Amino acid sequence: MTSYGLFFDYLWFAPHAVQLVIAILLVRRKLTHEFPAFFLYTIYELLQFVVTAGLYRYRGITDDQYMNIYLVCNIGSALIRFAVVYEIAGYLFREYPALSGVGKKVYRGAAGVLVLVSVGLVAWTSGETKNFLAVWVHIVDRVVSIIQCGLLAVLFAMSRLLRFSWRNHAFGIALGMGLFASVELAVSAVRPYLPNSKSVVAMNLVTMGTYHVCVLIWAWYLWAPERVHEHESAAVPANELDNWDAALQRVIER
Repeated sequence: MTSYGLFFDYLWFAPHAVQLVIAILLVRRKLTHEFPAFFLYTIYELLQFVVTAGLYRYRGITDDQYMNIYLVCNIGSALIRFAVVYEIAGYLFREYPALSGVGKKVYRGAAGVLVLVSVGLVAWTSGETKNFLAVWVHIVDRVVSIIQCGLLAVLFAMSRLLRFSWRNHAFGIALGMGLFASVELAVSAVRPYLPNSKSVVAMNLVTMGTYHVCVLIWAWYLWAPERVHEHESAAVPANELDNWDAALQRVIER
């Protein structure tokens, strides 16, 4: 086996070995009820790896059949990642009911837009490609990645405002997902302009390597002691968000 083949196999197998550790940490630290969507995502990725790796070694399946199964698995992964984004946003604003309610409505609206945009774009490209499934998966994955990048930006912007520690479990989960989504968006943007197959392979390795880094981030954050609040002075008065939440609650109740 070539050095490339060994490196590819490592980047395929190693992250899922780490995800097994993550699943164990979530159970042992009793975080499955606090982050059920992330736990579901971890288990789903492990099962997806077992299925796709087994089919990849199975000689009785064609390349087209394998690709369709792989695409269907990616649909589930993208939708669960969207649920994780929703979960982290709810965790971030859990102490502010009114803000949390508005945030949930925004994410539900985004989910509806995601479905409509996906269906519309698949219909629009129906005359240009026969692989509708590949188009739909690409669109869903791109939209979910954009939302994840937005979440990471919000966390960086508001972590100090909300006294949200960088050593918080939720921040670590969002950081890993945001990092992977950012790299995946960048790679998908340049992939159509790559000059040859070697460049495509290199970009695939970049994506796989980034995911490996992300699962290591998740494992470290779940293993390290959590610090819930920063004790340093905040950028705004401590009761400012409480005032915003109370004002928003009065508006909603009218």
